[in-house]
Amino acid sequence: MIDKVILGTVQLGMLYGLNETELTTNQSLEILDEAYKSNIITYDTSQCYGNSEKLLSNISQMSNIKIITKIDFSDIILT
Repeated sequence: MIDKVILGTVQLGMLYGLNETELTTNQSLEILDEAYKSNIITYDTSQCYGNSEKLLSNISQMSNIKIITKIDFSDIILT
């Protein structure tokens, strides 16, 4: 089954976008809770998204949760 909606979480973990408003931890958790209640079970995050991976750890144990993340290799020197 392919999910129709994936919630991007960059704005939950850092200033981002046109509004550039920093959300509190409680606001971010409320958004994640409402998303889950609305059957959104797939979340996009990254190590570069500030606190978003840590916030997602609060819901990662819920049923059917899928977390897509990216790894930052910018500090790795390839030889």
